[in-house]
Amino acid sequence: MKSNKFFESRIICVLVASIFSPYVLAQNQTSSLEITATGSQEATQSILTPTKILQGDELANKLGDTLGATLTNELGVSATGYGAGSSRPVIRGLEGSRVQILQNGLSVGDVSNISQDHAVGNNMQNTHQVEILRGAAALLYGSGSSGGLINVVNDRILTNLPDRPTGAFNTSYETVNNGRAGSIEVDGAVGSVAVHVDTAINNANNYSIPVVQPNHKVSRLVVGRCLQQGMAATITPVSFQILIATKII
Repeated sequence: MKSNKFFESRIICVLVASIFSPYVLAQNQTSSLEITATGSQEATQSILTPTKILQGDELANKLGDTLGATLTNELGVSATGYGAGSSRPVIRGLEGSRVQILQNGLSVGDVSNISQDHAVGNNMQNTHQVEILRGAAALLYGSGSSGGLINVVNDRILTNLPDRPTGAFNTSYETVNNGRAGSIEVDGAVGSVAVHVDTAINNANNYSIPVVQPNHKVSRLVVGRCLQQGMAATITPVSFQILIATKII
């Protein structure tokens, strides 16, 4: 009998506690927690920056007759070997349609991505900047750039009005394939209209590789540097290349 009364009293206590417990908890006030944060001031375009940009003296020193020859020594970039005039860049082992090639942000429209024995439509003699994009930055130009993207920039689309006529010419020669290249460009203004004229020519034959005898040491001699104004010469037992570049103001 006593045990039943004790059990009933415990049940009553539990019921009373469950009824009044929310009121007890409501009186316990916790200290407020304030969280502040500052948003990023950087734009999306500045975050998705190109991985590598070639311009100025660096581009002049590495400039070749083709886009592949110009970028072949860049980190993670190689070139196809289908001849002197059809060298296309390969990014991280991916090539063809997986690597887009643009000029001033627009597709070149050649067929080098279909068959590698076709030349790339970009003219390197009048190039002022080369951008190599990898990863998420390449997706801004389409979903087909899984390997990366290369954008070649020249002055065909002027960004400002020239205050006086300017011009530049560039020429090069290679003995290994009897390659000859030259270009000239002129910028000016007629009233409030900017005018740009450029032309270029490229010609290359088959590679000429001499027979090297055993135990013959191959030496390499580099004379000078190719600046925006200047002359550079590269001499090897296989080839001799001269590059002359200047700017007329």
